[in-house]
Amino acid sequence: MYIFKRNSPFICSFVHSSLLRSLTRMATVSGSETFLPLALMDKCIGSKIWVMLKGDKEIVGKLVGFDEYVNMVLEDVTEYTYINNVKKVNKIKKLLLNGLNITIMVPGGVPVNYYDYEEKLEENIA
Repeated sequence: MYIFKRNSPFICSFVHSSLLRSLTRMATVSGSETFLPLALMDKCIGSKIWVMLKGDKEIVGKLVGFDEYVNMVLEDVTEYTYINNVKKVNKIKKLLLNGLNITIMVPGGVPVNYYDYEEKLEENIA
């Protein structure tokens, strides 16, 4: 597996970084540049991301690298698992995440007080 890293001469075995840059630039819409998903992920390397997975799992961690299949290497990971409306929190130092399990990826990590808001919402429903 080849990991995408910023300032790397090759992004993967068959895509040179300059070719990737030319492929990722799309037509501008109202003056702002639009990026393809892999280009956006490349900009997220070194920063926190929030990943929602199939099932009832969410992961928050720093993106270290990724490949063309969106398999990710994350570090300083917090895993949130929901079983029968009970939240379980697990800390993981480093994690290799299979891209097939990802449903949503949010750059910047979890919004402030997201889980506090979620708990209050559940209390009001019950």
